[in-house]
Amino acid sequence: LPPANVQSIKTYVDSMNGELNRIFGIPTGDSIWRGKAVLCVFSTKTRFGAFEEKVMNNPNHAGRAGVRGGPRRFIQTAIATQFNPQVARVLCWGYSLGFARRLHSDAQGVPWLNMGIANAMQSMIAPNPRAERAQRDRVTQNLRRNSSLLGLLKATRLDQDRWPICGEIVKFLIAQDSVAFGQMFRDAKMGLSIEDALMQNFGLTLDELAGRFGRSLGVANVSA
Repeated sequence: LPPANVQSIKTYVDSMNGELNRIFGIPTGDSIWRGKAVLCVFSTKTRFGAFEEKVMNNPNHAGRAGVRGGPRRFIQTAIATQFNPQVARVLCWGYSLGFARRLHSDAQGVPWLNMGIANAMQSMIAPNPRAERAQRDRVTQNLRRNSSLLGLLKATRLDQDRWPICGEIVKFLIAQDSVAFGQMFRDAKMGLSIEDALMQNFGLTLDELAGRFGRSLGVANVSA
């Protein structure tokens, strides 16, 4: 990429990391990473493919950039010819997800919290008001149709179509008490059940959370 774009990405990642630290109560300037998180932005699919095949030993990448994560590594890749708001949102999603998975422990954590943090941070750090209104409308319509979170809060795996509601729940909880949310996330990552972590930090059962979240969107009697 042109040097100006590279500098813009570096500045953006620094500010993104600072905002995540603030939200989760990490002192300014501290890092949760062992060393540095690696973000690789390629100007062409050909260059991305060469990286995947030669560096990552992954001939089956199918041209798809994204997050490579694990207990001892985090690498995010993207393909872009310039740094723009869409690229910012892509980087924010992957980086926030990696941050959540690395924060406090290497435990996998609670799926809806992980995906919700990535979704919520994207709207907080790289906002797109039109896309966020559309997401909120879709989530509200689904709640009216089902009157339930359909087991989301205890699910061990999530399909991609459930990520938006995860983000809306996380934004709801952060708006209620960001400090309590950060502590709840820490408790869950350190092994406390999500039921106990939620009760300990918000004084709510899963059904009570579902009900309050539903009412915040104008939908009554939503169950977990």
